[in-house]
Amino acid sequence: MMHQLNRLLCFIYSIYFNFKYLLLKDAIYLPIKINYKTKVYIDNSSRIIVSSTTKKMFMVEIGFKGTKFISKNSEQSLTLINNSKLILNANCVIGEGHNIYCNNGILTINNDVYINRNVLIQCENKIELGKDTLLGWNVSLRDTDGHSLNSSGQTRSENAPILIGKKVWLAANVVILKGSIITNGSIVATGSIVPGVIVKRENCLVAGIPAKVKKENITLEK
Repeated sequence: MMHQLNRLLCFIYSIYFNFKYLLLKDAIYLPIKINYKTKVYIDNSSRIIVSSTTKKMFMVEIGFKGTKFISKNSEQSLTLINNSKLILNANCVIGEGHNIYCNNGILTINNDVYINRNVLIQCENKIELGKDTLLGWNVSLRDTDGHSLNSSGQTRSENAPILIGKKVWLAANVVILKGSIITNGSIVATGSIVPGVIVKRENCLVAGIPAKVKKENITLEK
């Protein structure tokens, strides 16, 4: 009975969410299914854009799914402020326990991206997740230091984009920091911290604290 009630509440809230935050021409397709337990704050300057040319009902899921033996965060949230954009594409899943915060940032999630439980995304510049990319549980992506730093009389920029290529796997507990570029087909190993690493070749294994390229010419088999 409780399961059926939760499904009904999610359905009703998803209708409300689509028509409140999407353009009418997109909202009529109900492309986004969102868990009613998600705390949402989107100011009037910010937008959610469904970029797919073909739109289907609930082709994007927010606040559902994830590895069951991993405890999910007690709260999940989606915040867009100060001219932020969240660009979504077909068949992407943002798992339970997510916390997504965009402040004057552009977050793009491309086709067939799967994000496991408890992701933390802080976007104040630009973050892009390429097609067919997989994020394990407890992954963090932050394109900002949160504060400006002064070194030798020069102020260091606090923000820089994060670009994740196609068919990338960010394994569990990975931290991706500002200025990082992970190329197509690459894997970032469990628990790695990537502090602005630019991977220049495709299909690399990146691992360590701080992370470095450990192997090349690898292939992820799903």
